Amino acid sequence: MPEGFVSRRYVCSGLDMAVNVLRASERLGAPVFWAAALVVVFVGLGTPSLRGSEDRFAEIAREMTLHRDYFHPTLNGESHFHKPLLSYWSIVASRWLERGSSEMSARLPSAIAALIALAATVRLGTTVWSPAVGRLAGWVLLSSYGFLLWSRTAAADMENLAAVVLAVAWFRSREDRPGWLLYSVFALICAVGAQAKGLAPIAIPALVLVAHLWRYERWRDHLRGGPLVAAALLGLAAYLAPLVWAEASRGVDRSVIDSVFSGDPESGLYMVFQENLRRFYAPHDHRGPVYTYVLALPVLLLPWALVFVAALVDCVRDRVRLDPETRWLLWSIALIFAVFTVSGSRRSYYVLPI
Repeated sequence: MPEGFVSRRYVCSGLDMAVNVLRASERLGAPVFWAAALVVVFVGLGTPSLRGSEDRFAEIAREMTLHRDYFHPTLNGESHFHKPLLSYWSIVASRWLERGSSEMSARLPSAIAALIALAATVRLGTTVWSPAVGRLAGWVLLSSYGFLLWSRTAAADMENLAAVVLAVAWFRSREDRPGWLLYSVFALICAVGAQAKGLAPIAIPALVLVAHLWRYERWRDHLRGGPLVAAALLGLAAYLAPLVWAEASRGVDRSVIDSVFSGDPESGLYMVFQENLRRFYAPHDHRGPVYTYVLALPVLLLPWALVFVAALVDCVRDRVRLDPETRWLLWSIALIFAVFTVSGSRRSYYVLPI
């Protein structure tokens, strides 16, 4: 068998599959795509029963509503600040809309976030490459196992994905118009995402966009101190305000800095440090092996895993001839993969943004 025959065969098969999906998406159009998305995401969302960590999110939201205390999450009466407040608030709002508690109300925020992630993905593909690529990206995401699983799970991981892609899509769509509007909306998207899951919706968009601006020497266009600093302060204030209020309303007499390093599990500010920063270099759980994402990423990408691997190999092999945007895509994948691999805490769904 000639050298490289197998890999070339996989590449050709993958490209044929991608072209067929692309042609189908062009024929069917946006209305059918969004109709399919609504069916896939929402039909049967209330079944089966809650499983795994879903119970925890649903119960914390129920106790928030029961005690009318929306800044101090509890689980079975014990303080439980392991996830940011918005991950619970979204389920509280869903319970209010449904006028009760059910599997549907617990999973509805993830389903809505899934639609946002789809829209942002289509927009990003359209802005950076072409409308055809945007449509293809939407169909591929909609049919991926990782997306299907987490869009129908009561957790904060789909909100995390939506915030990351939305922030990057927003910036790329307006990067030629640097200023207050670009930076402030970007900062607010990141802040909302961080209040839903953790600091990844701030770190990941910043990482891949800095790589983009630095690699193609566009960073000088965005070094306008006033709007950039003001937007960063706005985003920081939007993120910290609920946590600072939660700490202040406990009646504990200590500064914000003291709260961060207090070791008090009832402090939201301390738990931000514990669950995000300390988890990176000294995790207390979720210590997956260093090869976690080598195994997890193909599963999340099913049934497109072979297409992804073949395309990745082909792009690396022909990287000299790649267009600048596809090179940026490869750098983004590599950076996200590397950051989460270097982290001491590893869970398969952390790399959903890829």
